[in-house]
Amino acid sequence: MFDYLCYRIYSTYKNKWNDSIPGVYAVCLISILQFFNLSCILFIGFYITDRRLITNKIFGALLVLVLIGINYYRFCIRSNYGLLENKWSDENKLRRTRNGILIVMYIVLSVLLFLLFANYLGSINRGL
Repeated sequence: MFDYLCYRIYSTYKNKWNDSIPGVYAVCLISILQFFNLSCILFIGFYITDRRLITNKIFGALLVLVLIGINYYRFCIRSNYGLLENKWSDENKLRRTRNGILIVMYIVLSVLLFLLFANYLGSINRGL
C-alpha cells in the first residue's frame, strides 16, 4: 500500500507540479501518515487498557524522524522511483482514478481519526 502511495505522491509532485524534490515530499507525507496510524493504535490500546497515555512533543518528533529514516531507506535507497514506476505506469485510467479516490480517503481518514482520538483522549486525561 505504501509503495503505491509513494509512487502516486512522487509522480504528482514530479509530473504535475514540476517540483525538484518529489522524493522528500513523498517520504515525509508517508511518514506522517504512518505516525498518525501508529498513534491511533496506541490511543486505542491505552483506552482499552484504561491507562493514562503520557506523551510529549519530543516522543512524537523522534517517532516521525525514525519513520522518515526507515521510509527514506525503503523508498529512496532500496526501491527507487523507477522501480515503482515500472510496476504501476501501465495502470488503466479507471483503476488509477479508483486508486486515487482511495488514497484521498485514506489520507483524510488517517488525519481525522488521529485528531478525533487525540482530542477525545486529551479531554479524558485533562479530566483526571
